[in-house]
Amino acid sequence: QTVQFEPDFEWISVLVFPNPSRHPDELTVFRAEGNLPMEEMDVFVYAADGSLVRRIQGVADSADARIWRVWWNQQTALGLEAATGIYVCRFEAHVNGKTYSRTEKLAVIR
Repeated sequence: QTVQFEPDFEWISVLVFPNPSRHPDELTVFRAEGNLPMEEMDVFVYAADGSLVRRIQGVADSADARIWRVWWNQQTALGLEAATGIYVCRFEAHVNGKTYSRTEKLAVIR
């Protein structure tokens, strides 16, 4: 009898850079790496009061589908500049029909 082991998804690394972010013309980079290839990854940026500021779709690394990146221009979904403050960034990965999430903080300083 053959038993095939399929590991659960695990986050290897999640980075938000630069953090704190000081310049509105500087892109904030979100990078995530998992132990399995991701089918899709999004980043949701929330204000301190829990309101959704922006949802950004990720892009897979062309050489490795376990690594995804997202770039944020520090603008809200309405195109307004994000205010100074602490933001909660939720990474959401879709792997084998399941959704996995992880949160990180981001400080925006003007």
